[in-house]
Amino acid sequence: MPEWTTAQQAVIQSDAPELICSAAAGSGKTAVMIERIVRLLREGAEPDSFLIMTFTNAAAAEMKEKIRNRLYQEKSSPVLREALDRIDSMQISTIHAFCQQLIRNQFQLVDLDPDFQICDASQSRILFHQAFQDACGQMEKNDSEHFCLLKSRFELKKAEALIQNLYPFLMAQPNPMEWMEQVIDGIPFSFNPEHPWMKCLQQMAREQLMLAEINLHRMYVMFQEPFSLKPFRETWKKDAELFHVKQENALHPDHVSGKAEFARQKTVKGLTVQESDWKDRYGKLRDEYKKNIGRADELLLNDAEKTLQEWQNMKESLQVLQLFIRTLSDLFQIMKKSRAQADFQDLEQYAVQILQDPRGAEEARSSWRYVFIDECQDNSAVQNKIIELLQHPENHLFMVGDIKQS
Repeated sequence: MPEWTTAQQAVIQSDAPELICSAAAGSGKTAVMIERIVRLLREGAEPDSFLIMTFTNAAAAEMKEKIRNRLYQEKSSPVLREALDRIDSMQISTIHAFCQQLIRNQFQLVDLDPDFQICDASQSRILFHQAFQDACGQMEKNDSEHFCLLKSRFELKKAEALIQNLYPFLMAQPNPMEWMEQVIDGIPFSFNPEHPWMKCLQQMAREQLMLAEINLHRMYVMFQEPFSLKPFRETWKKDAELFHVKQENALHPDHVSGKAEFARQKTVKGLTVQESDWKDRYGKLRDEYKKNIGRADELLLNDAEKTLQEWQNMKESLQVLQLFIRTLSDLFQIMKKSRAQADFQDLEQYAVQILQDPRGAEEARSSWRYVFIDECQDNSAVQNKIIELLQHPENHLFMVGDIKQS
């Protein structure tokens, strides 16, 4: 038996219905989770009321073996010996395996064949391409105005590649289409410095200025070298003055000066080999400094009217893209359902639908009273939604992970 620290012992013994344990790799957080499971079993929790989810099948198998070994250490206890005999009734799996079981138990709630098979990546790509082609034909026939706009903004071949890359990210959201609507609605319709997009541009500009300051300091340090070119000091001073102006612009975006104009570097002839080497190194640093200032200017010096027009065009493009993706997604799902197939993204989306239905939620929550999540920092938004929907005031949730790795 390990010697638990005070903090670990507090986690193991805590009766809090919801608990998140964040700790670095190698700190024993998984061992703490196992000890907490054993403690609950010792206190009479039924093995088949445990749902323990890990990130991979290998991790799930390893977790089960660790729990088995830990229970074996206390097989003299009648309660834990019975728990050891019933360990196979504990749901110890990946989240996708859990979703599969949930769907097979509640298939009628999502209108899916209970004997569905997992659609492999190659088959999914073929069906996705067919769904894309069908969506083009359907949109051209039923909504020619938007289809013309789609073709004017996106080359169809590139649009397919774009959507295929975007689709997994969308499906990792609890409500993909609603999420996309929120993103589109968040596009600014006025030039407001307090808008999150403007704040982001300002932060990016500040980051470029931080890099510029580092390069400016490196240039200054070079003047301490024995073969430095003293005439370049005057130019450096002007570069430093320009930097401070740009720094002030970043702090006060309402009072931005014009585009940066850099002082011309003085020409120095008759250099020695060492001086030429110094000049080349100094010149490379200054080029980097100028690039940093230039990028900051691009982020800070926005033509309000032009920027708003670009954002409006972006909004129109995303709106028509969303319409198309909605049609494509519906066709893609119909194709997979007709073949009694589902991919891993479908498993998560179907699980959310089931758990949002009162009938599905009641059965799941009554079946799994104790939910344990390992490596929770790797969860996607839709996976977190599944965990949230499993929760009930009478149930217990325990998650372990390393937030620094998220």
